Amino acid sequence: MQPLRFQHLERFDWIVIGGASKSTQTPEWHPPFAWIEDLVRQARDAGCKVYFKTNLLRKRLLELPFDAPILGDEEPLPKEFMYLKMLA
Repeated sequence: MQPLRFQHLERFDWIVIGGASKSTQTPEWHPPFAWIEDLVRQARDAGCKVYFKTNLLRKRLLELPFDAPILGDEEPLPKEFMYLKMLA
């Protein structure tokens, strides 16, 4: 295996990066972090948004090619900040 290199990534608005989830046919696989880093750099250079699938990393890039909120991936606030939710 080798890292992906794109010649015309500027033709796209968005890239989704993920690993391989374990199945009955395939083992779980995560690309090396250097490969992920390189893909993100390529996307940034081309002006693409980047979205990490849940099977990639614990902390995720969650950009969308359009203006929409991303729900369900918020980490809970520490209890010391719970008063902030009351102010919203």
